[in-house]
Amino acid sequence: MNVTGKMKKKINIPIIVFLALLICVDIYASSEEKEFYKRGIKYIKKKLYDKAIVEFQRSQSANPEFPYAYYGIGYAYHRKKMYDDAIAAYSKATEIKPDFAEVYVNLGLIYGDLGNDKESMVNVKKALKINNKVKGGHYLLGRMLQDKELYNQAIEEYKIELKKNTLYSGYTHGWLGLTYGLQGNYSEAIIHYKKALEQYNDWTRLYYELGYAYLKKGEYENAIESFKNALEFKPNIPIVHYDLGRAYYSTGNYNKARLNYKKAININPTNAAAYYALGLVYYKKAIIFQDKKGAKQKGFFSLALENFEKASELNPELVEAYYMAGMIYYQIGITYFDNNVYNKAEREFKKVIDLNPRYNDIHYQLGWVYWEKGEWDKCVKEWKKEMEINPDNIYVKEWLSQARNKLKSERR
Repeated sequence: MNVTGKMKKKINIPIIVFLALLICVDIYASSEEKEFYKRGIKYIKKKLYDKAIVEFQRSQSANPEFPYAYYGIGYAYHRKKMYDDAIAAYSKATEIKPDFAEVYVNLGLIYGDLGNDKESMVNVKKALKINNKVKGGHYLLGRMLQDKELYNQAIEEYKIELKKNTLYSGYTHGWLGLTYGLQGNYSEAIIHYKKALEQYNDWTRLYYELGYAYLKKGEYENAIESFKNALEFKPNIPIVHYDLGRAYYSTGNYNKARLNYKKAININPTNAAAYYALGLVYYKKAIIFQDKKGAKQKGFFSLALENFEKASELNPELVEAYYMAGMIYYQIGITYFDNNVYNKAEREFKKVIDLNPRYNDIHYQLGWVYWEKGEWDKCVKEWKKEMEINPDNIYVKEWLSQARNKLKSERR
């Protein structure tokens, strides 16, 4: 079952552009407006945006043609998500200083947050046309291209950003890694996740994505470590518990897999994939006890069925859940010689065929149900279908021949 875990995207843009402008102020400002501006900067650093706005407005009153005062006002409103006020202030800054590249970057951010991709792209490109080295410009353009699934172009923009602006490269490395991950290039993704985490070691999503990349590469112990790091910061993310469960399952640690799948379900009771995965754990445990044929094995089969059926209830198109339910009924049938259970296996396998007639070996498995029931005509029919789908399956060839012989004997 291919389940890709994806956490909600969140754009994190550092305030590097804003703080970097301190060095540019002297050429525009007298001592009075500059002093108010610096006070505003101090409040920005403390995230006291209302107080920052007051100081920037004083700076603007001292010199109505001081573009950085308007930029400061716009930035504070931007952080407060008061986008109309932010756009108005930013626009005034560019009216006074038309080559204010940093403002166009931030306008690009705002329009992106508002879902206006066209205006966002226009402003970012305008910023880069004014100053191709503007901090965050190529990074933001890369984000836009990534959202459009233009991954190769996004990668190139991130690389340009890293060459031109290395001081705050963590964000760029992080999203470059995410883009490689979306392409399935997990080796490159891991390299950039690690570089990003060197700067931002509390970036929860990157710990998760790093773990996911290791999981896809089959490096399960590394995956487990990374998922645990993510949970240290945010312990109630269901997808992290789910994928941590997958990593434990792959190492054969079924108890820890079970615990994490259950945590994922407790946080999100509608998680069909977690129910399916939990069912696999109980199925695996039942198979471990297959030689004992005792109450313990039956109990694990029962728990597996319960979870597979819950998964298919939540997601009626989850073909794997029907398949595994059918496999369990078949296993119970041949283990405990219960003919009634074969009918249930038949029912589940037919659900699989309804959803995907070419699902892996489904006709072969359904044929075995009919074999156990002694319905040779149906057995032959299913195995012939399996041969059409997979003509190189030597096992089907062999058993199909035997089923045909039994059918001939029955008709004599």
